[in-house]
Amino acid sequence: MGFNKFLYRKEIDGLRALAVIPVIFYHSGFLIFQGGFIGVDIFFVISGYLITSIIIKDIHSKNFSVLNFYERRIRRILPALFFMMLCTLPFAYKFMNPSNLKEFSEGIIASSTFWSNFLFYSQTDYFGIAAEINPLIHTWSLSVEEQFYIIFPVFFFLLWKLRIKRILFILSFIFIISLLLAQFIQNINPSSPFVKEDWNWFSNSLASFYLTPTRAWQLIMGVLVAIFLTKDNDNIKIRSKNFLSFLGFLLIIFSILFFSKSTPLPSILSLIPTLGVCLIIIYAKPNTIVHTILSNKILVGIGLISFSAYLWHQPLLAFTKIIKIENPGIFINFFICSINFLIAFISWKFIEVPFRNRNKTSKKKLFSFLGCLAFFLISFSILGLKSDGFKNRYNEKELAAIEIPHANIYTVCNYVSILEQYPAFKVCEFGDLNSEEIMFLYGDSHSASIFDALHKKLKDNKIKGIKISNNYCDVLVYIQVTKKRKVGYGNCISSHKKMLQFIKESNPSSVLIVIRWTYGLFPVENLIEKKNFNNSEGGIEYIPEINSIEKSSTIDSKMDKESKSNAVKKLLEDFIQTNSKIFLFYPIPEVGWHVSNFNQKYFSLFGKIKENISTSYNLYLKRNQFIIEILDSLDDYKNLIKIKPSESLCNVYIKQRCVAQHNGIPFYHDSDHLSNEGANLVIEDLFKKN
Repeated sequence: MGFNKFLYRKEIDGLRALAVIPVIFYHSGFLIFQGGFIGVDIFFVISGYLITSIIIKDIHSKNFSVLNFYERRIRRILPALFFMMLCTLPFAYKFMNPSNLKEFSEGIIASSTFWSNFLFYSQTDYFGIAAEINPLIHTWSLSVEEQFYIIFPVFFFLLWKLRIKRILFILSFIFIISLLLAQFIQNINPSSPFVKEDWNWFSNSLASFYLTPTRAWQLIMGVLVAIFLTKDNDNIKIRSKNFLSFLGFLLIIFSILFFSKSTPLPSILSLIPTLGVCLIIIYAKPNTIVHTILSNKILVGIGLISFSAYLWHQPLLAFTKIIKIENPGIFINFFICSINFLIAFISWKFIEVPFRNRNKTSKKKLFSFLGCLAFFLISFSILGLKSDGFKNRYNEKELAAIEIPHANIYTVCNYVSILEQYPAFKVCEFGDLNSEEIMFLYGDSHSASIFDALHKKLKDNKIKGIKISNNYCDVLVYIQVTKKRKVGYGNCISSHKKMLQFIKESNPSSVLIVIRWTYGLFPVENLIEKKNFNNSEGGIEYIPEINSIEKSSTIDSKMDKESKSNAVKKLLEDFIQTNSKIFLFYPIPEVGWHVSNFNQKYFSLFGKIKENISTSYNLYLKRNQFIIEILDSLDDYKNLIKIKPSESLCNVYIKQRCVAQHNGIPFYHDSDHLSNEGANLVIEDLFKKN
């Protein structure tokens, strides 16, 4: 058996570098690494190979011990992990708001006990904005590995006593089940009929991304490679090894460059990079091109510190975003990446290496050190949870400006489907549910942001509200086509017409339309050239991967401005023809700064809340010129009433300024959605004109 194949291979460290560099630069916002998150998939395969190689070698030499295996894992993972988390505590206490600090406390406990993948599955979309300021989001992958390795050593040891063919059969069976689960888990219902009617072959799923059963197949790929390498395959010609290893290298590079967060992963598509890893491990032997590339001293050096580099990159990037008032640019992020590798080297040199060496750190010292750190970390976390994120750091006014209350539809009503043919078309009732007078609310997230204020006002005025939602189609139905789901343009139009019919049959007194027009109409040449809002004063609305969004918008960018203008008018005419009173909201002014985050950062730096936050009124007019001209042209309808939020928010408190916060009271909770205080202002104007 080829157990000499399991000696140290420096090209594997080079392969580790090929995994960790894309992950770090992906999280740093470098668009060329848009698929860099697949570095974790690469790590899983490498880990499965290396761990199984060690187990096989120990079994062969009759030195295998489950306890020794777990001790090695503890020495490998916990000292560096605990040290990293310890260093983050003062920054978390100083710079995080109570909600984030409470989640951080949960993350400390979950990461220390290796179930953070379940925690983040229930809390956070890995590709969402919230994940970018979560210092521990990356620990989900450590939890997946350790959950796998709790069971795997004993399981594999028992399997090894069977014949190799049986081992391969059993592992291959588990591999297939896990891969199928990753591919189709989004189609599974927890209750009868157990399979969703709207079957999707490809669809992103948080469950398949975070959970061990849907990731186990990647680790098992490494296991199978380790078993394969117990047999002698050195009779393969160098030309074939060169070809196969270079093919593997290209598969990985292709995935890093061309996969993106919209690629449904993990799935059968994940076989592209993971097969690439397998080909490299098996065939990148000395004298091959890939072996020469990966054995480069720089890559090997990065590979050696790759675990610490992975551990430290996310806290550094997250706290940079948390601390800086302006969003960090590419140069700052590149600087942070450079600092990360320096810290990683220090962590590797003074934490990883000594604790992995039994001669330098005895078992007693190891567990004493880890016990003290665990006690301190978990004590801090329990205090953080019990104190609701150490709320006592702020007075009442400061807390209200940092933890800004905003609308939450789901606390008031539940959406229900009302048309069997269109299950995505849903309504939710609010306000005075016993009233016969009805107001419909139609729009995007801007309509949701006024929901709480509208709910209270409708209740006081004895009016029932009905919020309309269609998950599959955009509110600007004649412009945007959702391509990510199995709903075509025709279905969206059909659903829209059914919605209008439902409104007519309900005979409402009014329909309220609230849409973030300019954002939704992007792009319009020479008029709307940025999807996100830049207030030209340092506040730039942050949207992940904004450059790639602008290059490949989901909106049909081939539509010229006249076509988009006609599409908006057609949409509004549809509602006007229902003969109900139509309350049409003009654009709500955007802020640029995320107000609650701005307040937290400002307080952390200066010990107080900024009294006033505002933006230019002239910039508001320029930004929204296209849609304002369209809405201004709609003058021939008696049942159309125009509501201008700018009249409540601009030129009122400060001349020529649109106010986002006044006297320390925030009118927005983020960069463009109104807080309940702000919503109350525009709702008052609505009812004055009712």
